[in-house]
Amino acid sequence: MTANARDGNQSGAAPRFGMRAALLLAVFSLLASLVAGEAGLQVVHRVKRGYWCFPGNAFKVNYTMPVDDRREYTARPGYAEGGVTLDSRGFRLPEVAPGARPLVVCLGDSVPFGAGVGNSDTYPARLGKIFAESGSKAKVLCAGLSSYNYRQSADRLRLEVLPVYGAPSVVTLQAANDVSLLTHYRGRYTPDRTWATVRWKKGWTKPWYHKLALVAYAGRIASALRASREKAEADGAANALPEEAMLRAVEAAWDETAGLCRAQGAALILLPIDPCYYQTANKERSAEVPAFNQQKKTYELWDAHITKVNARMEQFAKTRPGVYFLDTRPMFDKLDRKAMYVDFIHYTPEGNQTVAAALHAFIVQHGLLRG
Repeated sequence: MTANARDGNQSGAAPRFGMRAALLLAVFSLLASLVAGEAGLQVVHRVKRGYWCFPGNAFKVNYTMPVDDRREYTARPGYAEGGVTLDSRGFRLPEVAPGARPLVVCLGDSVPFGAGVGNSDTYPARLGKIFAESGSKAKVLCAGLSSYNYRQSADRLRLEVLPVYGAPSVVTLQAANDVSLLTHYRGRYTPDRTWATVRWKKGWTKPWYHKLALVAYAGRIASALRASREKAEADGAANALPEEAMLRAVEAAWDETAGLCRAQGAALILLPIDPCYYQTANKERSAEVPAFNQQKKTYELWDAHITKVNARMEQFAKTRPGVYFLDTRPMFDKLDRKAMYVDFIHYTPEGNQTVAAALHAFIVQHGLLRG
């Protein structure tokens, strides 16, 4: 082989080797960037929220499963992840054995479920602890489930609580999702709407990589864009916001729950929708609450509807036997609301303790425990 041929082969190999090295370097750089981005977002998530992104949390973890009834989903029995533990029947800890008497059942959405706090810091758990410390044998079942509205809560009582636990002494009910469903679906709202498709359905089939912070944050951006588009479409719809349909659905669900309670000889305590801002006094102090400043758009969308639901709730309790209204708003308005909320509507451990203490005092004052 001549020197020129050898030189030609060497000069041809060098570019090929250089291209391969450049490609490997690019792949390595991309992987390193993804790892660094994942680590950085995990740290940001940990600093902002107090837990890593990958374990999930009480706001958005896969602790629901689909069911073939009008609720569309229920709690997943035996779930344990991200500070959320469900017992073998699908109720959040502390576990309550069937046959416990007297029994208090806390129904509703993520507020009684305790989104944002650990198992022992929900207000049902705190209420059970107060009973125990006072010498009472009363047990408290945490039967709320995130994103449930009033109708789904009534169905949970009928389908999952009463068949297992029998007649309770007291049932409490607190939920805000009829309002959030109305403001999300707007002109497309009907009383049959649930959050199954929007918040949960995709989570039932999510692969392992949904726990990555990069995927989680990308999903949040996509969800925000989608919500903005859906809101614009709904705002442009010919139908007006069907608030009265929502209010009728709410009252029908209260009637159904009250009827179930009367049949069991149980008292029903309704609690208002009570977001983080001051409502009956010290309204100027709302600006002190970080969650209020961060969620002003939510306030603007929800407040008028919340006010009407709470007013109708108070009137409902006055006209139905065995139904009570425990108004937490004046109580919180005398306190430092910014210490009571982890976000726009969910309580901190201190907030849950406040609700639990108020419920205990109310139940004892009205002599509602039996059995």
